Amino acid sequence: MLRAWQPEAVREHERATGDLFTSGALMQRAADAVAGVVADRVGEHGRVVALVGAGDNGADTLWALERLASGRVGRPVPCTALLLVEDDQREAVGAALRAGVELAPVGADTLEGVGAGDVVLDGMVGLGGRPGLGGRAALLAEGAAAARSRGALVLAVDLPSGLDPLGRAVPTPGDHVGADLTLALVAPKPVHLAPATTAACGELLVDALGTGTPSAEHVLESWQHDDLAAAYPVPGRTAHKYTRGVLGVAAGSDTYPGAAVLCCTGALGAGTGMVRYLGPRRAQDLVLASCPEVVPGEGRVQAWVLGPGCPEEDTDRQRGLAQLARRPEPAVLDAGALHCVAVRPADAVTLLTPHAGELAAMLGWRREEVEADPEGAGSEASRRWDATVLVKGAVSVVVPSVAERRRGCVPVTVREGTSWLATAGTGDVLAGVLGALLAAGLAAVDAAVLGAALHARAGARLSGGGPIRAAELGRAMTAEVRDLLG
Repeated sequence: MLRAWQPEAVREHERATGDLFTSGALMQRAADAVAGVVADRVGEHGRVVALVGAGDNGADTLWALERLASGRVGRPVPCTALLLVEDDQREAVGAALRAGVELAPVGADTLEGVGAGDVVLDGMVGLGGRPGLGGRAALLAEGAAAARSRGALVLAVDLPSGLDPLGRAVPTPGDHVGADLTLALVAPKPVHLAPATTAACGELLVDALGTGTPSAEHVLESWQHDDLAAAYPVPGRTAHKYTRGVLGVAAGSDTYPGAAVLCCTGALGAGTGMVRYLGPRRAQDLVLASCPEVVPGEGRVQAWVLGPGCPEEDTDRQRGLAQLARRPEPAVLDAGALHCVAVRPADAVTLLTPHAGELAAMLGWRREEVEADPEGAGSEASRRWDATVLVKGAVSVVVPSVAERRRGCVPVTVREGTSWLATAGTGDVLAGVLGALLAAGLAAVDAAVLGAALHARAGARLSGGGPIRAAELGRAMTAEVRDLLG
């Protein structure tokens, strides 16, 4: 599991290492780590061009160049350092010069100089930087983007320059470095996992530099493959359909009957023991034709999915959803049932699944505000209704309920998936997957993270780089679960 700490907590953790920090030994470890990652990727005849700023990030980068140019981590690598600040980091500059690193100020030919690198090493701005780049730093970022478009690897030291270390400010084209790979030093920070900034970090590597784990509480998580596999509710040898979880589905309408099929297919693909369906006859007939194992009508259930394909103007359907929402079982509230959170019992487990537009309407925010800060918007909804909130998007965020936060849960981001999932009906499938996991007994935050990840992975597998249909997605879930557990 990747955990992210606030920048100040990481700084305090570094200071707590004592002599390791004050003697500069920690910086030398950082240089070793950076040089090792570059050496593994630069190729037999490759060249490194580094973008070097002031402060510790610039010094880390210069010391890494010294190791690469001198051949301390393999063959000697031709290195050029483009310096934003020429009179800073004198010890590191001297060591780099003695190792054969070419030093150059940032000038009119900077773009051409950056383009000479097979690996572009970004060490301009560290944790102390503000969001956005200007002046010569922006010129270097432009050069890095051009080099990347020609096939160069852009590697960021700790974080891509110009990104908000807190992961809040949304970057705009030209005001930051977009990295293929980021090496987080000591510990991940919010910038590495937050929805606004994680994509610009590229692949994330972490090197704790032998410092252990910060003592402060972490603020953000991202689950890895083993975490997801451990969370999945694998049935035991004595399991039967009732112990595996019975899910009640109230989805679909005369207007949108297909949503019922998609939701039930997602639930069955995710491994629920049984699905009971409640809905209009037309939708029910389609569900039974597609999923003959579904049981129509009411009965005992362990969880509910309410709302997919249920328009607000369908008053009869809405009346039925409100009645079901008052029941005590855990419930996924999606689409047309999101407003039913207002009638949920006080202690009932509730998982809300809005996209940005739906969440904006619930909170009275603008959609742009939710898209800029999905974690903040999800946290506001969580506080208002004491519900777990899955804010769906290119990077989805799971925000724990108030009760889950008291147990130590923190927001979790889910970055996996493909933009081809942005098609009608995929959210209905996701609702079914989430309901299946709730019915199996998972906590809402765990069900949301696992379900969102399975849904994203199945979409990526099904797509293969091209369009997908929601009707195929639920059935692809079975293979995704098998792969997760294999």
